[in-house]
Amino acid sequence: MNTYNPASCRYSSQWRAENETKENASTSEKYQFLKKIVSDRQHGKMDGFIVDGVTANMLLQICDKLDPQAREKFLSLPISKMVDIGWKLATGKK
Repeated sequence: MNTYNPASCRYSSQWRAENETKENASTSEKYQFLKKIVSDRQHGKMDGFIVDGVTANMLLQICDKLDPQAREKFLSLPISKMVDIGWKLATGKK
């Protein structure tokens, strides 16, 4: 019996190329990647973390409310820190 090996799937390398950011992506690349996740309704991988559509939408809403200087600073953070800050802002918890 053959077992499924995702690495041998003909679409796996194509999916990785389209749905992962580079390790040191710029802030504008991160912003565009979050927009792509929301518009495509497809999760993606950023800095080794899988980002779903709800989380990407929340981060985009926060970025849109920030001034350009604060947006650059927010997007320069690692994704795990961005999500922690984002959910605290979204839920109103301290």
